[in-house]
Amino acid sequence: MSWHQVSLGDISSMKYGKLPPKETSPDGPYPVFTGYRVAGYCNEYLYEQPEVLVVARGVGGTGDVKISPEKCWITNLSIVLAVDPETIDKRFLYYRLGILSLSRQDRFMKCSGSEARPRVA
Repeated sequence: MSWHQVSLGDISSMKYGKLPPKETSPDGPYPVFTGYRVAGYCNEYLYEQPEVLVVARGVGGTGDVKISPEKCWITNLSIVLAVDPETIDKRFLYYRLGILSLSRQDRFMKCSGSEARPRVA
């Protein structure tokens, strides 16, 4: 097996989570995950499998790489790095990006207008 360097945009599509449904309750079966924590529960989910994400908004954790719970709603505080699980192992990506410390945006973020694109150096 050989290794080669790729940009994050080449192996993933990036999309913000969504505002949680108004009907959140402590009794819902699916967690509402902000990237920081589970902020409640709801009766539907956006993502069936755990997803790698980058915390994009908030105080103290912007740039942190997280992995979500399964069957959860991911809020707009995070960017989901959607990958093809046949091509990329999500857990490997999670650990690899965690080593890079994406919070150093000056080195790992290339901004163009309103679009932020993490890149692996």
